Amino acid sequence: DDVVARADHGGKASAARKPLVGADTVSKFIHGLLSKMPSWGAWLQTLDINGEPATIARTDALLISVLTFVLDGERVAEINMVRNPDKLEHLAAHLGLAVYREPGLA
Repeated sequence: DDVVARADHGGKASAARKPLVGADTVSKFIHGLLSKMPSWGAWLQTLDINGEPATIARTDALLISVLTFVLDGERVAEINMVRNPDKLEHLAAHLGLAVYREPGLA
């Protein structure tokens, strides 16, 4: 089975609107996101969320998104991205950050 990437944006953040399927498609999408991060002053940080490893995209002051991973043995089967600012509020507050809200969307 191919890897699947899903984004929960709630119509309040830019993100893939449909699940992305396949290693090539998902890797190109993730590469595109990562290539934009330096211009935002953002970086990735790993941490545990609900007892599971996760990655957040953040700046010094803002939480941008959360990525969690479902593994199938040693393979990543799913990548779940949370971009909906309403769903990021609790974690952002816990981390002492504000949530990034895109102009015109949030």
